[in-house]
Amino acid sequence: GKYVPPSADKGFFVRREMPSDNTCLFHTAAYVLEDRSRSAGPSLRRKIAEVVAAHPEKFDATYLGQPNIAYCSWIQEPDTWGGAI
Repeated sequence: GKYVPPSADKGFFVRREMPSDNTCLFHTAAYVLEDRSRSAGPSLRRKIAEVVAAHPEKFDATYLGQPNIAYCSWIQEPDTWGGAI
């Protein structure tokens, strides 16, 4: 895509610590998507599984690296990493 320079001369980053419980990807996404929640990671896992299950034609074994139903079960396990999607 086209490069868009920052609108302000000075920018900054803010580091937010999230629980390091193999759900950190989901906690981080939930922080941005769900009003700075630091505890909605597990519910985001469930939502992702619901979306993936609802669209097996898009999220097939080739895309997921395993059958759709297996991925949906696996991604909801609290000790699994988020994977490539």
